[in-house]
Amino acid sequence: MNVCYNNLDGLSAAMPIINSVHILIEAPLRASAFGSPPLPAPSEEPFFSFLAAWVAKVGQLTCKITERSTNNDKVCQLIAQCTNLQRAEVHENPRVLEAVLMHRVSELTVHCDANETALTAPIARWLASDCAVRLTLYRFGVGDCTGLARAIATSPTLSHLALRESSAVRAGIVANGLMLRHVTHFEYFTLPGYHRFEAALAMLNLGSLVKLVLGGQSAYATDLSCLLPALPHLSALDELQLFDISMDARPATHQTWTVAPRVRYIKLHDVRFSVESRRAILEWAGRSDRLDILRWPNCAASDRNGSFVGDDLQRIIQAGVRTIHCDWQLDQRDIAALTKGIHGSHAPRKPVATRACYVHKRRH
Repeated sequence: MNVCYNNLDGLSAAMPIINSVHILIEAPLRASAFGSPPLPAPSEEPFFSFLAAWVAKVGQLTCKITERSTNNDKVCQLIAQCTNLQRAEVHENPRVLEAVLMHRVSELTVHCDANETALTAPIARWLASDCAVRLTLYRFGVGDCTGLARAIATSPTLSHLALRESSAVRAGIVANGLMLRHVTHFEYFTLPGYHRFEAALAMLNLGSLVKLVLGGQSAYATDLSCLLPALPHLSALDELQLFDISMDARPATHQTWTVAPRVRYIKLHDVRFSVESRRAILEWAGRSDRLDILRWPNCAASDRNGSFVGDDLQRIIQAGVRTIHCDWQLDQRDIAALTKGIHGSHAPRKPVATRACYVHKRRH
């Protein structure tokens, strides 16, 4: 259960039957919009009293206060008593991070805007423990993260890693020739100018990946064609998600497949394909006998050469996908082409659903 600031009285009565709560601690809103006078800050004592009474039930914590907050001491004292804490999210506050990592936290999210040095040491110590499983890093983009990179690569228990706008960590792993041999779930979102998707893929054990999520900032600026030759090596992959990228390469028509893929879920959000790259992705997906869902939002129904995806969807349906979720702009011509493309498709598994096609009439 999530705990909100304005429902503490009702929650106090219900707490005896609640097993675990998620606490959000953030700085109160002290100024209103449009330059009007500051608003009076609400009393924080009821919240701290509530937390002190139920610290044993806090299983998840999100703390957004900065190290300059006047409540740092009180917050850290209360966190020290949260002995059942399992998941934590900290926003650039080394003291809160140290307090959180006194416990056997298995899932950790850390946001950083400038002060990497004070944050990397406690994270590295946590990674060396036997309880670190999931780590998400936001905006570790500058500075020397070599020590943190080594700790990530050598952690014996870390299986889930998400690097979001954290090019300094990726650079530290690559520059030192490190491999993420234990990571099976990997997410990498990057900023323009810091793509290096080839380097990110090179540091992974592709054959062990179960989930892969890659994203850029613009489909017209971030090329991910390097993923195409890696597809045959993703033999254990269950889930693939791509966001805001392009694949302009024209790979060879025939790939060498030594092991059939096992992918079950694919999401392609705002992905700009060449005809060849689109067919390579869908051919790879169609070889999986576990393919269940294809989500294809915010993508073009036809490429810049006018080649429509109807034939490719037909192949996917015949391969056995259960659900195709599209979000495209279609005019009457596109609808006719889609109907023609999938007409006569025979799905080996039932049911098959095609959902959420947005119809947009072109103006003449």
